[in-house]
Amino acid sequence: MSNIIEAIKSNKHELQSYLPTQMQGNVDYFIKSCIGQIQLQNGTYTDLSTCTPKSIIDCVKLTAQLGLTPGPQGLIYYLPYKGKKEHKAQTIIGYKGLIKLAKRSGNVSDIYAIPVYSDEPFKIRGGIDHGIDHDIIHIGERGDFIGCYAVAKYKDGTYHSEWMRKDEIDAIRKRSAAGSNGPWVTDYIQMARKTVIRRLCNGLDLETDIAANITQADQMEFVKEVDANVKKTPDTGAVSLDEAMKAEVETEPLEASK
Repeated sequence: MSNIIEAIKSNKHELQSYLPTQMQGNVDYFIKSCIGQIQLQNGTYTDLSTCTPKSIIDCVKLTAQLGLTPGPQGLIYYLPYKGKKEHKAQTIIGYKGLIKLAKRSGNVSDIYAIPVYSDEPFKIRGGIDHGIDHDIIHIGERGDFIGCYAVAKYKDGTYHSEWMRKDEIDAIRKRSAAGSNGPWVTDYIQMARKTVIRRLCNGLDLETDIAANITQADQMEFVKEVDANVKKTPDTGAVSLDEAMKAEVETEPLEASK
């Protein structure tokens, strides 16, 4: 793990090239946040020390491409999962991270997701005058969670919405490699919000690179092999992240699962 940390620190210029233009001036803060997140997870049930170095490097690269910073806001998570032959780290975009990406597209002025409970008056209107009627209970018991809806407001004043029942959300959870740990366990409602916003994003006019990076994070979450090295490494003379990762593979074998 120490070689991975040093590789991240020493390849500032490479990671800077992955970041969106508006974030490249804050590359030092980004690197510090990624390392802090990895170190914070040591000794917890989300410990990445048994994961392959390449998968951890891929997480950092994809985080840079997404332009999201790990930390207490929950924009993005790193989680371990057990593959057929080895443990791997995966990147999970959080509820707030997905909102941030959608707003970055330029034509969305607001986007949010609201959980719905069984004791709350709730109705979805179809037809020409379609919409959602929901009276939220702010004080007292709300009943059981039954689903979640998401709404995007465009800058022209129009709206787009999506609704998912709890069984539909749980079906997505079962497909995720992180469905039994991480935020799906500790922050279920937030992940339910993220799930319906992800479906909402399918109908939004997102910028091509943002949509591609969201899809790549989806592939990582649902255990499809992806190559996060989609940009060329600048010629800085430093050992690249990929080279450092290969060196660590030779010197630090995968530990047994705890």
